[in-house]
Amino acid sequence: MKPYKYLAGLAMATLTLSGCTNLDETVYDQISSNNYFNTKEDVIAMAFRSFEHGYWTIVPRFRIQELPGDQLIIPRRDGSWDDGGVWRQFHYHTWTPDIARHVHDEWDSCFAGIGQCNFAIDRFSELGPAKFGFSEEEFNSLRTQNRVLRCWYYIRLLDAFRNVPFSVSYDDPSKNSMAQVPPEFIFNFVETELKESIPLLYKKESLGSGSQYANLWTQGGAAALLVRLYLNAKEWIGVDRLADCEKVAQDIVDGVYGAYKVDDRWDAPFDSENDKCDELVFFFSGSCNYTSWHYNQLYNWGVPSNSELFFNDYKVKHGGHNGEFVCSPSYDPTGMLYDFELGMTVQKFRKYPGDVRLAKYKNLGGGKREGMFLFGNLEYTQNGIKRKLKAPEMPYDLCIRDAVGQFHYMKEDKWLTSANSDMTTGDYNSGWYTVKYPMYSDTDPGAGESDFAEIRLPEIIYALAECKLRKGDATGAGKLLNSVRRRYYPQAMLRHVLYAPEGNVDLDMDEMLDEWGREFLAEGRRRIDLIRFGKFCTGKWWDKNPDADDHAKIYPVPRSLTRNSQDQVLYPEVTDRPDFTWVVTDHPGAREYIDGFFKHYHDMGVNFVRMDFMCWYEDGDPGRDYPVTCGYGRERYERGLAYICESASKYGIFTSIVMPELYNDGELERKYCNMTRIVQDTNIGGWHHFSSFNRGKIYDRWPYADNQFDGFTHWSHIGGKGKVILDGDFLRLNKCDNDDERRSQVSLQLIAGGPVAIADTPETIGDLSQFYTNDELLALNKDGFVGKPLSDVVNSEKSCRWWGTMTNGDVVIAMFNRESVSRTMSMNLEEIGLVGSYRVRDLWAHVYEESVTGTYKAQIPAHGCKVVRLMQKDAPHPSEIFLIGKATPAYWNIDQASETLREDDGTFVYSGPLFRGEIRFVSERDWHSVNYMPEHNGTWLTDGNKVEVFNGDPHELAKHWWVNESGTYEVRIKVSASGNMASVSAIRIGDLPPMVTLLGAASGFWESAYAPVIYPQEGSSDIFVWEGAVKPTADRKHFKFAASPGEPAETTFMIPETVDYNGNVKTVKLGETYKYCEETGGGSDHFWGFAPLDCGHCKVIVNKSDKTVSFLDRHTSAICQTGVDFALKAYFRGENLIVESVDEEVEVYDLSGRCIVRTDTGWLSVNCPSSGIYIVHSGGHTLKLVK
Repeated sequence: MKPYKYLAGLAMATLTLSGCTNLDETVYDQISSNNYFNTKEDVIAMAFRSFEHGYWTIVPRFRIQELPGDQLIIPRRDGSWDDGGVWRQFHYHTWTPDIARHVHDEWDSCFAGIGQCNFAIDRFSELGPAKFGFSEEEFNSLRTQNRVLRCWYYIRLLDAFRNVPFSVSYDDPSKNSMAQVPPEFIFNFVETELKESIPLLYKKESLGSGSQYANLWTQGGAAALLVRLYLNAKEWIGVDRLADCEKVAQDIVDGVYGAYKVDDRWDAPFDSENDKCDELVFFFSGSCNYTSWHYNQLYNWGVPSNSELFFNDYKVKHGGHNGEFVCSPSYDPTGMLYDFELGMTVQKFRKYPGDVRLAKYKNLGGGKREGMFLFGNLEYTQNGIKRKLKAPEMPYDLCIRDAVGQFHYMKEDKWLTSANSDMTTGDYNSGWYTVKYPMYSDTDPGAGESDFAEIRLPEIIYALAECKLRKGDATGAGKLLNSVRRRYYPQAMLRHVLYAPEGNVDLDMDEMLDEWGREFLAEGRRRIDLIRFGKFCTGKWWDKNPDADDHAKIYPVPRSLTRNSQDQVLYPEVTDRPDFTWVVTDHPGAREYIDGFFKHYHDMGVNFVRMDFMCWYEDGDPGRDYPVTCGYGRERYERGLAYICESASKYGIFTSIVMPELYNDGELERKYCNMTRIVQDTNIGGWHHFSSFNRGKIYDRWPYADNQFDGFTHWSHIGGKGKVILDGDFLRLNKCDNDDERRSQVSLQLIAGGPVAIADTPETIGDLSQFYTNDELLALNKDGFVGKPLSDVVNSEKSCRWWGTMTNGDVVIAMFNRESVSRTMSMNLEEIGLVGSYRVRDLWAHVYEESVTGTYKAQIPAHGCKVVRLMQKDAPHPSEIFLIGKATPAYWNIDQASETLREDDGTFVYSGPLFRGEIRFVSERDWHSVNYMPEHNGTWLTDGNKVEVFNGDPHELAKHWWVNESGTYEVRIKVSASGNMASVSAIRIGDLPPMVTLLGAASGFWESAYAPVIYPQEGSSDIFVWEGAVKPTADRKHFKFAASPGEPAETTFMIPETVDYNGNVKTVKLGETYKYCEETGGGSDHFWGFAPLDCGHCKVIVNKSDKTVSFLDRHTSAICQTGVDFALKAYFRGENLIVESVDEEVEVYDLSGRCIVRTDTGWLSVNCPSSGIYIVHSGGHTLKLVK
């Protein structure tokens, strides 16, 4: 008899179990502690209610811990076990709402348990031990039981979700936080609680006394929770606590917290008498006559359906058999062994011969069994006839294999011809089954009597071994592991299977992870072990590729985010429309949900999100005769906008909201949003929506105005550069009557700083794209330009005149004729602070007009507009001058325009190569800066001549000097103090310097005129070196060299003598040198290139003297490096990043700051398939690498 089993049964019979997530749930109605607890048994029942609940919660924990891992799978079999793909989502780490039920179960069950613990703890604070016949020690221990169990729940929540609400009181909600708290808070709370609890708990004083402590946390159990906490601290809170883990684990092993011992029998911790097993540190009591949750919905589902025929447990006292999970396969369906580093569950056991667990499970009678797996045929005797267990849906005999495929009636020695194998291609022969807890027959007195071993001593030993191994003590770690492992193998095999120095097996981190998997297969912990070893998201196993990132390490917070009866709303009697689902932003999890929403779309490549119906959420749209929704209130509305702003900023997504109320002059929208709607929906579009619909009418709430012009005018005061963007809704130019109306609509959007949102469809747009693609007008958007009307009084004459200043000082003015007749309109330039003469550029006609002084006038057609850019004729004196044009190394790439040096007298000097072609000078790397041009187009640069100074982009007025002969030039440009006069002189001082230009995928340039220039290595005129990353491409066109920039027909190319791929590529290898030949014009278009597996970082050397190209390994690929004296090397080899460091700790991050791998060994190799920048940290030094 197990003396404490009655506690769980009593608790279950007395108190109703609940799956409720309300941390303040009412357990008793109108009953207080004073009148409810009358006996000692009442108090015990109350104390252990949460334990019975905790026992049940191992079921949801099992699924979320094991199914995303590499050891167990639930494949689809004969059309069953698909369940909408939920098990595939676990396997592939692609969480969707379908998986929420299983994640909900873990969240809800843990918080329900915490609520029950809080209730018990608060009751103990009211009760006294003497009244119920408890000693102080007994009473404190019972109270402390719930403190420790609460820690057990919080550790699980910390592992699965990290940021969770915090609750420590049933009676006093002020002590709780329904909002989520940081993981460090939970971690510190648990650590403190456990340390305070240990001295108050019983200590298992002697071996053989375990049955006295069923369902009881002892000092050893609480200390074991500290081991779990410390072992995973680096993952959970980012702090290494392995030293603390090692200390506590060593104390447990040494007996400081009680007497425990590894059993000589591997199956003893799981057997029907396991309460007597000294290996168990904490266990939940299971009994056939009470509860057996680990059987009911867990291990009974880990063997084939109808297995009662095989086990002879027809009554199935503890739940049916259902064939849910099996071992991940070691072989493909053709019989070939996989080579995955992870998974291959059974093969990991086969690695060491003689493992007794590998035997087929068999009941031996008398409470004994052998083997831990089910495989092959499962034979049984029925009515004196030998039979084989059959599949549940099709009548084939089971012949269970270590492979996943549709084998059906196939004999054991036959295999499929196709290697295709995934989560959808299985049958009931696919995958070995695990039998960890015995399935004794109905006649065996031990049937269903096994307790659930929550914590076993080997967990502590393995944690201690991991701590030692991580600090380099493989010998100490091996001895610890051997103390457990030796029970699985024959004495004669120990030398071949134990770790050194007691055996011949070397122990490293990969082997340590494998051993965790062997020892704790199907015990509900594989996920966290994979995470701790950096394999959960980066590893590859059967039908599972590495994740794109590490977000799957934490489950989404599964809270109900929608309205419930307790929510205070503006119109509680209103039921929201069923086609809208609103997030109640003060519900726990709302912030995470919104963050997940933006992350999801960010991962899809989305960078713009538009959100509608804001007024319905904020106040139910009370401007109608009736509210559309219940109205969630301004406080929730602001909270939601804040969460949106936070996450959108985090993921680089631009946000636009629609139908906001814009109360208090758009106070909240201006604070949190990138863009906000300021006008009624486009609807029929055309001039109706742009200007005429209810012209001059403004509302005090949505929709404010019924036409774009009034909306932009009225709200113009809240917009501006760096402020919220005004959104006039979509444009439907196909609904306009003429082109003048179309120009007006596009112009106002851009003048007001708004977007050009196109609602014309491919069927209706016709040739209207010309209005959407006016580069000179779109330049306003690129500049961040935001104009204002002369007056924001709608329908006033001044509201039709807009103006604003560009970044470079140019002024843009726009006049709109909202009337139905042509009229002359004017703008007094002094009214907007402009004095003097200005050059005028028409942004629709794309021509320069006569310069203007004082007042600008124009005849504007009905419904038309005039948009001009005013540029000062007087040019400022430049601080820099750049060369641009075909003759320069920059070609026409304004961002790379060639620099000059400024001498003391103010002369700008350029000394360097120029090529045959056009050239002009600019004061900035911007076409709209000051341009310096010859008086006559085509003037030779060496002739100098008069310089025309043009303030702004000359467009059709542009003129260029001409360089007639390539060579090295000295060019001198002198500008007068006023900035309006300049002189240019140039002389050719020599031939072109030695150079090579690089084309192809390696440089990203394909035209010789634009390709980057490589100059000779210092001290040489013939050696040219390029270093960088080479990414795999289908055409392998990585390298092509030219003698200099220029048009292809005028350029000499250095190409391979022969090609061997696609008729135009010479495949090269690192360490090899190849001859090149020269070709003018590049007609053959030949390249050098790497095969995909040879790509990575390399050094390329072009030697002109012997006409060779060498491709060498580049040992460091840093594009930015600190600590050059530090021995840190990092480079790519194919898809793998390799890091070597004299410091043991190495971490690799991607550009988002996500740590993708870390090691304590000083060396790592990690697969990095994605292009981008990777950052390596080690020993306080950093390397940045580009791939």
